[in-house]
Amino acid sequence: MFGSLIILFILPFVNRSLIKSATFRPFYGFFLALWILNVAFLGWLGQLPVEQPFINYGLYATFYYFLFFLFFVPVAGVLEKKFAYFFTPKKF
Repeated sequence: MFGSLIILFILPFVNRSLIKSATFRPFYGFFLALWILNVAFLGWLGQLPVEQPFINYGLYATFYYFLFFLFFVPVAGVLEKKFAYFFTPKKF
C-alpha cells in the first residue's frame, strides 16, 4: 500500500520529458490509456471473489500498475526526446 504512495511522490522526479502535457506526447498517451484501463480492471477485480484465476489477473495488473510509473514514464520521456530531435527540421 505504501509503495503506490511512494511512487506517486517520486513521479515528478522520474518524469524526464521536456513537455509535461500528455496531449503532445504520443508514447506517454498510449501507455497512459493502458494504465487507465488497468486501473478500471483492478477496480473490477477488487469486487470479485478471491479465487484462482482472479488472483493471477490481479497480480499481473498490479505488476503493470507499478511498471508504468517505474519504467514506462521515464522511457517514454527518453524516446520522445530522441524522436523530437530526429524529426525537428534541420537548417542547412
